[in-house]
Amino acid sequence: MESMMIHNLNLLHHSLISLVANWKRGSGYAGYMQFLESTEQLESIADLCSGRVDGKYTAEISGLLNILQHMEQCIRNNDIIGLTDAMEFQLHPFILRWTKDVSTSAGN
Repeated sequence: MESMMIHNLNLLHHSLISLVANWKRGSGYAGYMQFLESTEQLESIADLCSGRVDGKYTAEISGLLNILQHMEQCIRNNDIIGLTDAMEFQLHPFILRWTKDVSTSAGN
């Protein structure tokens, strides 16, 4: 399960890099498509976490939910700059830390 989690976190990491780069370049449609891909990857990560009976990743899910709530508020306020900043400076570093933690605990 950890290898699948690492794989999904890495996919999200790369999607976020592309998404932020596209939006900063003004490529709204390409960024939007990356945003949709990122939400699908987040869903896959959530599915992996919800299948755990040992409670692993509870803290990570809590942190992720806080970031997602902030991002939702940006969307509701039509604040694309705030959303892009949240993805670049909150979500992306969070995903990198989580990937490192999962890799370390899996012995990779």
